[in-house]
Amino acid sequence: MKCDIPFLYKLRIWWLSKFSSDKKYRRTLRSILRCDWQTNQLIVVKNNREYKNCFLDLPPKIIFNVKGQNNVIKIHLPLLIRNKLDIFVYAADTFLEINQDVEIGNLAIALVEGQKHVLRIGQKTTFGGVEIVQHGNTECYIGEDCMFSKDVIIRVVDGHTILDCHNNVINSPKHPLTIGRHCWIGVGSVLLKNVVLPDYTIIGSRSVVSKEFNEPHTIIAGVPAKIIKRNVNWDRRSIPEFLAGEDLNN
Repeated sequence: MKCDIPFLYKLRIWWLSKFSSDKKYRRTLRSILRCDWQTNQLIVVKNNREYKNCFLDLPPKIIFNVKGQNNVIKIHLPLLIRNKLDIFVYAADTFLEINQDVEIGNLAIALVEGQKHVLRIGQKTTFGGVEIVQHGNTECYIGEDCMFSKDVIIRVVDGHTILDCHNNVINSPKHPLTIGRHCWIGVGSVLLKNVVLPDYTIIGSRSVVSKEFNEPHTIIAGVPAKIIKRNVNWDRRSIPEFLAGEDLNN
């Protein structure tokens, strides 16, 4: 996949990285120039059309660190970044997709030490402060219209090797980490490998989730996390805003 940046376009990026009036945009462009785009590719999607290595259309506050081969980063616009998006890819044959209307406070993505990672983030999902870490051929799928609070950690694999004492088999993930549509992940939560959350799940603050759940419309909380309430839904509006909206509808 030969996808290096054309010389004149690269020169324009360099000039803007030096002289743009927006300091955060300069940082984004400098990070782009430090990456290896000969065998990696950025795809920007605008109005349902794809543009390869179209860096100047990106919003500021993104920091890229991309090395390896045949990695594809696909970003759908519009994308709102309030503070910072870090994308760290040291892998091969990896695919990262951020769909449109995603809103980010702080999001750090690290796809490292392996190949064929997949991370897909659904449209209209919001992140307060989240760290996503994937090692060694892992997959993570986040559904549409999810809401992540602050200090949330998603680790799709163990940070170091854990072996079975009897046969030295590595304790690898059994399936992708999957978060369904319209899930709310509370502040300080930790999601570990093998997690599956159905649609309309609420994760309580400071919970540690480490297994698969299959019942939608639940509140899951605790260490380790378990179902504590069923038949629930949630709304992004505060209680006063929600009640005011209900009064207007009546």
